[in-house]
Amino acid sequence: MRMLHLGLRVTDLERSLAFYTAVGYAEVGRVPETESGSLTMLKLPGDPYVSLELVQWPPGHPPGMTAADFA
Repeated sequence: MRMLHLGLRVTDLERSLAFYTAVGYAEVGRVPETESGSLTMLKLPGDPYVSLELVQWPPGHPPGMTAADFA
């Protein structure tokens, strides 16, 4: 079994990018603002399958999941 895609909620996108690029991931795209927040896609160079999607909460969202996230 292989992981193909993983989405992670992050509170500090720049800090998260610094970590994942330090361990070898490369940024391959961004969607700056959606109703779910900003999306940043990362891949391991040379691996056609594994990707990470960092999702930063939208401005003004309280920390963590809320009931509104399930509406």
